[in-house]
Amino acid sequence: MQTEQKIRRFLVLGLVIVVAIPLCFYAYHLLTTGKISIKTNQPAGYIKLSSGAGGTNTMKSTQGQKLNARLKPGTYTVLASTSTAYTSQVIHLDARKHISLSINLKQPGSPEPVASKSALGLGVASGALYYIDSATGNLRQINSEGDIATISTANFKKARWTNSGTGLLIDAGSNLYTFNNGSLTALALPFTTNNNPSIDFDISPDGDVYVSNGQAVFNKTPSGDFKQIYSSGNGYNVGLRASDSAVSFIEKNSDGQTSVVVVSRDGSVKRTRADADSLAWSSDGTRLAALSSSGSGSIYDSSLANPVPLPNTKATNPTWVGQDLLYSVGNIFWRYSLANHQAQAIVRLPANQSIKASSLSPDQKYLYFSTGSSLMRITPQGRTSSNSLSALNAFLPENVGVCSLDYTNFIKPTITVQFPALETSAEICLNLAKRQVSYFGLDTNTFQFKISSTPVNPITNTD
Repeated sequence: MQTEQKIRRFLVLGLVIVVAIPLCFYAYHLLTTGKISIKTNQPAGYIKLSSGAGGTNTMKSTQGQKLNARLKPGTYTVLASTSTAYTSQVIHLDARKHISLSINLKQPGSPEPVASKSALGLGVASGALYYIDSATGNLRQINSEGDIATISTANFKKARWTNSGTGLLIDAGSNLYTFNNGSLTALALPFTTNNNPSIDFDISPDGDVYVSNGQAVFNKTPSGDFKQIYSSGNGYNVGLRASDSAVSFIEKNSDGQTSVVVVSRDGSVKRTRADADSLAWSSDGTRLAALSSSGSGSIYDSSLANPVPLPNTKATNPTWVGQDLLYSVGNIFWRYSLANHQAQAIVRLPANQSIKASSLSPDQKYLYFSTGSSLMRITPQGRTSSNSLSALNAFLPENVGVCSLDYTNFIKPTITVQFPALETSAEICLNLAKRQVSYFGLDTNTFQFKISSTPVNPITNTD
């Protein structure tokens, strides 16, 4: 009898142990992990959850509109997508916490063509768009009437602009110029250039000029002379970006370390280690975006504290719209919101195109950018103002008989018509241009047509 009781006790104890151990492990798992629940508005979508900011290792993925995962505390990146729409977000998970995300995937917009020009160094003022012609280095302008004019035939390599149209440009001989009210003026630098490729510069919204020879940084107020404000010692600095209260740059030391440095106008210096190669200040100077074309990026406050990691890696061309950051990754432009920490794809170019440079209009209505072969624009929300204008570069520029057709789309959508005066009449070319526009389904009343009998260069059909 006692033997049976002992056996019974052992069986009960064994059963308790068998049940208790998994329960303990399960309780430990619940206490040391958190839960993430994700839902999108696209039943046929795709959701991926990866570890780290920028998503280094996939933790879980699914086809559909829901994903649930229980994970250890840490930083994770969510990517929700369809074949054309993308949203990404960095989340921080704590133990015993439940994060529930609702993601509304939106289709990215289609960009409007602005001009069939290869450009860099874009600057947009209220009535003019400035750019450096990539082929010649000439400084050119598209005015409010849709005319393209060459401002200077110098061989410029880089430009920086304020939204009032004031700018700084450097030529192939490392000579720096200011641009104001349509005129270029040579600026005497506080060091010998000797065709130094490390010279970098920027101009603040209120007109302060900053310039670096790669080691020392100098500041010049609109009414003053250059004064040295920083020296990198045995390192070198690149990527100057100025706000109304400070200048930031990337410092690369001899030990291979990279830092972001901020020098305030009161002379104080702050720095933080960061793998970055492009910077951008928010318009109020309270936020600094530091992006890396080979790694991840972050947004800092003006003291380089409280970094907010971005969900996308290999980002370039940072531009602020209020407290939202626009940037490109390959052929996609993203808009990152500090309010909800989500990045939404707002425009996607064909796979064979990439974004080379960008500039926001002063009224923040359009983001202008260059693809290397053309100038384009889109609203910061990813919407286009006219679907018909998006078709312009599908058939222009083009030669129709002896008539050369092209377009500009800055303030007024314009079709430019050039013809050889000795061979045909303006009326014939004008009618051909209108017929061509109508053939591709566009309303001729949308455009103004400009006729010239003196073509600058023959237009080659790129189809």
